[in-house]
Amino acid sequence: MDQIVIIKCGGSVLKSLQPSFFQRLKEMEEEGKKIILVHGGGPDITKYMNALSIPVQFIDGVRRTSGQAAETAEMVLAGQLNPWFVYQLNQLGLKAIGLNGNDGALLECDYLKKEQWGHVGKVVSVNKGTLTQLMSAGFIPVIASVSRNLIGDILNLNADTVAFEVASAMEAESLIFVTDVDGILAEGKTVEKATTSSILKLIETGIITGGMIPKVEAALNCLQSKIKEIQIVGKELKGTLIVKEEVFL
Repeated sequence: MDQIVIIKCGGSVLKSLQPSFFQRLKEMEEEGKKIILVHGGGPDITKYMNALSIPVQFIDGVRRTSGQAAETAEMVLAGQLNPWFVYQLNQLGLKAIGLNGNDGALLECDYLKKEQWGHVGKVVSVNKGTLTQLMSAGFIPVIASVSRNLIGDILNLNADTVAFEVASAMEAESLIFVTDVDGILAEGKTVEKATTSSILKLIETGIITGGMIPKVEAALNCLQSKIKEIQIVGKELKGTLIVKEEVFL
């Protein structure tokens, strides 16, 4: 069975990825792994919303997305960032193809909670056939985290959630979150391996704090599925490996 790896790149790191990142992708392909990339674009969406005088509002950490904001998100994610990312990959010898949730009926989506967050979506199902066909043809699918529901409304999607749903549907071997930090840090050093119990202890003792807490909590939630391992890594794909089995730090 193919070893499928889902790699999610946050909008804050997308345009600062180094050649070593793309080289590692080539190595993974040579190792026989099938790669699917998922990306967000929060900072760029905010930049364009400000330029267009569209109000920017977050509720409980989720961007409240009006109809105008959703149109902006689709323009930025599917119209600008996704083609740019695919171009970079192709230029470096990686056979990539850009997608959003509409393409090949990839993501069936619906409103998450329209009265609270507006045009923010949830993934109802993933069309495995679309991804399988593309990977069988040698492509790396590159998915922008935006889609439309069955009646055509634009829905802005959380890229972490898209990555998790795709990884679960494809029964991925590994789910990798690329962030602006090199994994979980303890006393200035990267924790190379961790489990649920060791992470909870690091949170309890105050070693994991701030913005890293939601990242590791999301990783722990992912481990409840069939995904065998989660990685939180920096732009060189080096960081912390989180597994279900007990390991010793």
